[in-house]
Amino acid sequence: MCGMLGAHDLPGFDVAARLELIAHRGPDGAGIGTEGAAIHGHVRLALLDLTDASAQPFRYGGGLLSFVGEIWNHAELREELRRQGAAFKTTGDTEVLAAALSTWGVARALPRLEGMFTFAWSRRAEHVLARDRFGKVPLHVHRRGRGFAWCSWDRARPCDRERAALVRATAPGRQA
Repeated sequence: MCGMLGAHDLPGFDVAARLELIAHRGPDGAGIGTEGAAIHGHVRLALLDLTDASAQPFRYGGGLLSFVGEIWNHAELREELRRQGAAFKTTGDTEVLAAALSTWGVARALPRLEGMFTFAWSRRAEHVLARDRFGKVPLHVHRRGRGFAWCSWDRARPCDRERAALVRATAPGRQA
């Protein structure tokens, strides 16, 4: 399975070094992207769309998405979004998730998602971390000062332990 990590409002956060700690989780590629005060890192294990078009972090609708897991009902959501005017360049679930978040907003998209996942979505001043309702994919959030860091695998050490407090291993079905 893929791996993701990142930070919001943490100057000097070294995403590249931390991605090396989880590189084995994503042998098909790695990427780093920024949106406002957020920086996302992702390592990819390609399952649904094997092309680079679904590489992450993924840009869509002015937002940036890092996603781990699988949206099982992505085909149905894709068709619903197409009927509402969305156009797709990929065949995978990553773009469908990004389109759903961009089109419907997080609060309306989350209840429609069936699958096992965790994601980070940043667009302008909005930054959301979320996890599936069953908790199959981990999401760890650490706070330092006004900023915070996250990861889908705690060995990524999102922050130096002595200078950051674990906020929580986010409960299933919740947003942080």
